[in-house]
Parts: sequence; C-alpha cells; structure tokens
Amino acid sequence: MTDTPQLAPKQSLWTRIKDRIPRLHSRWWTGVLALSLIGNFLVAGLAMGNRFGGGHRVERMAVGNLGQLVPRDFFMELSHERRRELTSVVRKQMGAMRENNENVALSNAIADALEKEDSAALKTAIDGFTTGPSSAAGRSGLFAMDVLAKLTPEERKLLASSIRNRAAQQMNRKKKN
Repeated sequence: MTDTPQLAPKQSLWTRIKDRIPRLHSRWWTGVLALSLIGNFLVAGLAMGNRFGGGHRVERMAVGNLGQLVPRDFFMELSHERRRELTSVVRKQMGAMRENNENVALSNAIADALEKEDSAALKTAIDGFTTGPSSAAGRSGLFAMDVLAKLTPEERKLLASSIRNRAAQQMNRKKKN
C-alpha cells in the first residue's frame, strides 16, 4: 500500500487569512486600532503629498522689512530656483548684519540713556536705529536694492504688478471698514 498524502479541502483565501488573525476580544480595541490606522494613513498621505505633490514649497523669508517693499506674492510666482537665488542674497547680508556689532553698541547706548534719564542721548541712540544707512530701515532698503538689481525686465514687470495688486487690496480693505 502506498501512502498518498491527503489533500486538505480547498479553502478560500479569506478563510485561510482569517484563521491566522488573532481575535480581539473587545470592540474598543478594534476601534482604537482602526483610528490609529486611519491616522497613520493620513500622516503618510500628507508627507507624500508634501514631498511629491508638485506644489510650491513656501520658504520662510526672514528678510527684515523687505516684505514691506516687495510683496510675498511676487516671490511665490517665481520658480523655486529663482526664488532661492534672490533670497540667498538677502540671507547673506542678514548674516553679515548679525556679525556687525553696531546693533549691540546702539542697544547699549539706549540702555545707558535710559539709566541716566538723558532724553537727548536717548533720542540720538534711537535715531541710530531708525535713520541712516546703518539703521534697520536703511539696511532693508539696501537689501531691496540688491534684490531689485538682480531682477530681469520680466520680473520687474511682475513685481510692479504685485505691488499694484497689494495696494488695491489694501484700499479695498479700508473701504470695507
């Protein structure tokens, strides 16, 4: 007599998988696991959408008062490479400005004037911050000039349009109030 292997009755794929899944004895755990899975899919989808979505990545632009002169919409309409090129000019200057000790000296002058209650010295120290080429506004103007000098004629037209659009939006806001 030959030993022939006995074949198990055919089972569906779901039946074979279902037998291997441990049973959860509580519906609460099932709900918690389902919510966890949904949350994981949501986070993974957001990460993949951000990475591969093709949308524009908004970069933080800490450029002093340049935002008052150049609307943010203008930078959003530029290509990523061109935006990075223009903002790198400003970032380099910001780094150089941080290394400059003029602000520390002006801050100390203001503190000294406050302690001595000398209004003339206080006015002089504050004027150092607010006027002249070494002031914050003066440096922002220099930053803007450096960025504007690097613009192409098409980009200059786009910037002019962005400035006009922003002015029109501000006028509309004032009319509503």
